[in-house]
Amino acid sequence: MATVYEQASIAVVAKLKIDGFIEAHWEEIEMRILDVESRVAEAKQRGMDQGANVIFVAECLPFVAGIVHVGSTLDRFREAKKSVGAELPNTDAVSVLAALTFLYIVGKGKELAEGDPGKLKKWQSIQHRVDSLLEPLTPLPLRDSLLPPVATMSVPLRSNPPRSLSGIDFVARRIYKLWT
Repeated sequence: MATVYEQASIAVVAKLKIDGFIEAHWEEIEMRILDVESRVAEAKQRGMDQGANVIFVAECLPFVAGIVHVGSTLDRFREAKKSVGAELPNTDAVSVLAALTFLYIVGKGKELAEGDPGKLKKWQSIQHRVDSLLEPLTPLPLRDSLLPPVATMSVPLRSNPPRSLSGIDFVARRIYKLWT
């Protein structure tokens, strides 16, 4: 089974076809994301580390949603939104596409930083932040009635027993299954 990053690549490359846009604007995209990473890392050093990973992703997603809007054609964008809506009718399709695009960007950033140890360390930190939100190992401490439907679903992964998936990982897997 493909990783969540490979699944996100399908959304970005095959459906939205914004990989060329991301490549053409990589310096600006990378600068923006690394700036958020630096600010969150500095806040963590000052003792404000609670929720740092969530804050990082929350600050990056609106920017990435803009990339989805600007980088794709209107027809591709509408088709991708329709596909997400068909698979996950009670979700915000733009948020799902932004999340998948963000995963693609994180994977691409790490890949492109391979020759630069300093930059690679930053992208590894970014991937760690994102990964920490993908598949929680313990159930969320909320009443079942407060959990969104995606957070309560269990999906078998390979031969492993079923485990609860967070929203972004679940959505990426559902979209991957739909588009392959």
